[in-house]
Amino acid sequence: MSTPFSEQAMILACRFSTIENGVKNANKPHTFCQLLKNFLETIRSENPTTLHYDIVKTALNHLDKAALKNEQAVDMLARELVKACFILDEQL
Repeated sequence: MSTPFSEQAMILACRFSTIENGVKNANKPHTFCQLLKNFLETIRSENPTTLHYDIVKTALNHLDKAALKNEQAVDMLARELVKACFILDEQL
């Protein structure tokens, strides 16, 4: 029996789908800026989520595979990503 997706997962999927469709028509700077703002609002959170950890792990997989084994480094980078997303969102 499959588990239904959570409401939060469905909302994220919908927002990402909307952003993805908008990127195809983002041929003006203000349009792209609005899409970036929507993306940052989508991934912004108080604490790292699975998405943040996945982004960090993907980046480390390309940069330093040995660092993937260090759970503290992965957690620290995910938390820094959350902070960076918040700061960039606030600046936009």
